[in-house]
Amino acid sequence: MTFLEEIACFERQFHCSLAFHDQTGELTALAGGKLALHHANRRCEEIRSADAASYQSCVADDTRRGAGTCWEKRCHAGYHELVLPIRKFSSETGTMFVGVFDSAEELTEELRFFALLFAESIGRRLERNTAHAGTGSLRDRIEIWFIHNFRNPEVSREDLASALHLSVSRISQLLRQYYGETFPEHLRKLRIQCAAQILEHSSLPVTEAARLSGFRGANYLHRVFLSVFRCTPQEYRRRKASAAESEKQIF
Repeated sequence: MTFLEEIACFERQFHCSLAFHDQTGELTALAGGKLALHHANRRCEEIRSADAASYQSCVADDTRRGAGTCWEKRCHAGYHELVLPIRKFSSETGTMFVGVFDSAEELTEELRFFALLFAESIGRRLERNTAHAGTGSLRDRIEIWFIHNFRNPEVSREDLASALHLSVSRISQLLRQYYGETFPEHLRKLRIQCAAQILEHSSLPVTEAARLSGFRGANYLHRVFLSVFRCTPQEYRRRKASAAESEKQIF
């Protein structure tokens, strides 16, 4: 799926439009020069194009910085949207805007979670392009490979060795050196982290959480959660929801 197709899929799923600020030109190149710089929203366009002052106000809103990895912005026209940085190797290369919405209630936890995942996946596309160009440290290239492949239940240590043109024994040595883990151990850690995030921040079924995080099935995910968290995936979700609700009551 191309970058533009992924954007269209996200917009259909969450009934929104995505817009971007491209600081380095890499996002525009990734989109084949067809990147939306403004929200495709008739009302926004009317306000933005009313006069020079309105246009400058929109620009000022779009370039205003927030704290953290994902923050909510209410523009001068009263609309709400999410703002997320696009990072490549920890360096910010652009910004993604998810909107526009009439009320803050439409900015659900599920939307925030998957918007953050999408922003991260865009950064990884950029990283992958860099890795394919032969740049980046060996550890960076290994991390990129895992990020792009850990969700595949069929992936193997031999696949990683082939991708980096190294022997299997050398890969094992590097994984011990970098992470203190074997290939299966590191792979399982990434999958557990992914499944836990999906369960905590979305209402997707456990079977879908297992599939999206690379597990062969819900039963295997169930066994892993019992081993790592001492609870089932359903219980883990309920605990996180209860903790979040308690935190809301405190504040």
